[in-house]
Amino acid sequence: MAIGQWSANAPQHALARLGARAVGALGVHVAPSAATIRRVIALACPGGLADLTGSDLAGSDSVAVDGKAARGSRRGQLVVTPLRRQAMPLLRYNLEDIVEISHEDCPCGWKLPLIDVYGRAAFTHRVRDAEFTQHDLEELVFSLPDQHDVLFWRARANPQQVEIQIEAAPEHAADACALLRESAETRLGLTASVDAVAPGTLVPPAMLTTSPDVVKPKSLFAAHEDWDRAVLYC
Repeated sequence: MAIGQWSANAPQHALARLGARAVGALGVHVAPSAATIRRVIALACPGGLADLTGSDLAGSDSVAVDGKAARGSRRGQLVVTPLRRQAMPLLRYNLEDIVEISHEDCPCGWKLPLIDVYGRAAFTHRVRDAEFTQHDLEELVFSLPDQHDVLFWRARANPQQVEIQIEAAPEHAADACALLRESAETRLGLTASVDAVAPGTLVPPAMLTTSPDVVKPKSLFAAHEDWDRAVLYC
């Protein structure tokens, strides 16, 4: 739908009903931008949209406010726009991460996209005859049993083996390391050394409660790179 053109030409009574802000002594309602309307629609509950439009969007095959179909899955590079930054223009950042977006129904009826991040496709590493990516190792780490509670890790691709460190509690460290070492060999053909460090070593607790300007996680490093930056890599 030409939502930008509609908002620019909307009558005052329609803008007032939508809650558009009023300015000046006469209380003239200012039309929201097309981007603002799209964000509101994207975040709205399907039931609320049904009330507004008089149709059941939750029962539709796909909903896309730009009029394009959103069926199936799509793969491409991840582009983000910070919307909550003040005193700066809206910029689009191409992170160059390969992602796949799919749409699966949620039992609550709210259609939210599922995003799988595969990392930067160009950054593959080779150890002996095995070639792998950060996403490959990430899949192994997050396939460990839930009771091991392993969330953070880092790895370094050396010529003869991949060196992996994981955060794990002492009571789970030995089992988690053994399972990860075995899965690296059987699923990826990698010779791996796996060690456990105490929780909070790779990612300090303060890092999880602050809002730094830019943090782009990186967990897999080449032999010559400084892996001490690990998940704090910016």
